Amino acid sequence: MADSKSGSFKDALAAKAGKFAGSRFVRAIMDAGYSVISFSIIGAVFLILNVLPQAFPIPGFAAFYANTLGRFSGLFQVVYNSTMGILALVFAGTFAYSYTDIYRREEKIDLVPMNGLMMFLMAFFITFPELIWKNGAVQFITTRVVLVKSF
Repeated sequence: MADSKSGSFKDALAAKAGKFAGSRFVRAIMDAGYSVISFSIIGAVFLILNVLPQAFPIPGFAAFYANTLGRFSGLFQVVYNSTMGILALVFAGTFAYSYTDIYRREEKIDLVPMNGLMMFLMAFFITFPELIWKNGAVQFITTRVVLVKSF
């Protein structure tokens, strides 16, 4: 008796999960996830290179790392941060393109998936500026870059 109740619950749950997994939104997220796997791997490699001394607390290894790969630690962090930033843009752009394409195919509507991508880019650049409320008006936050001569 208990098996039939749990079996029907499992069947009902599986049906709901299958319906959710087959939805347009989830399929577009899966497509976008597939498109950023290589960026994730590259970022992970440079993150691992950056945290090797913490990952392997072997006596003498930290000093060896500091004198060899540790010299490039700043570069490793820049590459990691860059790949994660690019990953976010590629994921969102691929999601917009894929969702538009799925919607076009299923609804048989004359949509151009590239328009979905362009709308994402437009929305991104509209929301990108950092604004503050100052002196009774909205103003851009501007930063001054000071270049330091290193050589």
